[in-house]
Amino acid sequence: MSPLNEILSEEIIREIKDEFLETFQERIDALNNGLLEIENNSKNIEVLKDVYRTLHNIKGTAGTLGFDEISIIAHRMEDIISINLDSPDNVVKKLDLLYKDIDRMSELVLLYKEGKEIRKDINEKGIVEDRKYVMIIEFSKVIRNTIINKLKNKYSILISDDPIEALKRIILEPVTLLITSKELEYIDGITLIKIIKDIPFKSNIKTILLTSNDVNSNIPDFIIKKDSKFLEKFENIIKEI
Repeated sequence: MSPLNEILSEEIIREIKDEFLETFQERIDALNNGLLEIENNSKNIEVLKDVYRTLHNIKGTAGTLGFDEISIIAHRMEDIISINLDSPDNVVKKLDLLYKDIDRMSELVLLYKEGKEIRKDINEKGIVEDRKYVMIIEFSKVIRNTIINKLKNKYSILISDDPIEALKRIILEPVTLLITSKELEYIDGITLIKIIKDIPFKSNIKTILLTSNDVNSNIPDFIIKKDSKFLEKFENIIKEI
């Protein structure tokens, strides 16, 4: 259910949703034009920021209106841009993936307009292309950026500060690796991992728990203490995975 259902009438919500879908092509055009500009001039940081802002707007608005699948795709694209805001050449390397995600959002908008069953369509086509994904939930920017730099050539990176939001994205996307801090809001990292392991079609996800203290648990596949040997331990585990 959309969060708007709690404060607005169904008629008004329907009008807002219809307007969002009818004007969505404007957002698609802005994204395509922005990415084309970046393809022709990867040094144009301002255009890259414009693309990021457009994606951020789509993510938030679609999520608020209950178009979760569009929000998930926009969030994933936003992650790619945000990670590489200071390295626009890396965005150029991801353009094929970004263009495919734009096309997928356009397809979803048509399905929403036609009143099609989105979940059935996703099960048949897949919400994403064949990629490997890692979800990272870590509040320390130093550790998070270290992880990203080690994995960005091997995985598509998903980032979240909210374990509930992360859980939703893990369910919808083909995440194969979860790296989470133990110290989270709402629920701790071990509980989050246990929830995921209890989901039959997600039980094979490899999990790495990051912790500031000594932890003894057989729920995560791997546990790494955030100390002076963190990087060495992390690299060894990634080789094993």
